[in-house]
Amino acid sequence: MELHFDEPDAFATGAIGPKGQRVFFLMAKQGGEEAPVKLEKQQVARLADYLEQLLSMLPPSQDYEEDLTEEPEDPGEPSDMLWTVGGLEIGYSEQSDKIALYIEELAETGNEDDPQAGHDGPLERIRILLRRGQTIAFIRQARDIVAAGRPLCMYCAEPLNSDDGFCPCHN
Repeated sequence: MELHFDEPDAFATGAIGPKGQRVFFLMAKQGGEEAPVKLEKQQVARLADYLEQLLSMLPPSQDYEEDLTEEPEDPGEPSDMLWTVGGLEIGYSEQSDKIALYIEELAETGNEDDPQAGHDGPLERIRILLRRGQTIAFIRQARDIVAAGRPLCMYCAEPLNSDDGFCPCHN
């Protein structure tokens, strides 16, 4: 099954839970339909990096000033995640001047060589077509969400223990 959000009202990222135990998610909303999916913090950061890089390679937009001022959406707290993200594909449609984001479900199997082994039927997918303003707002939001985590150790750059700020490298 593939969900399509061709004119999304919102595309956002968020995190649930205390620092060090947060669960990250992406959410697209259009009309009364929403699609929250779970992913890793690193995936949120890499998606923001890639989208920023893609935008820098595109020709200037007619709505450049307006795109820069679009505010990120507050995704709220999803009631239930559809599934965990396994893959992300990104493209650009010159005709519509939209960024196409394809999100694919993680096939939970024990076989790394064949990701669909043991999976019944095709993997779930979501296609989201984003305006440049939505993409820029998402990038800002993703950077803020990722930066709001635990501080990093000044010696090893790993996150400090959320309970006491301790890092094992200090031993």
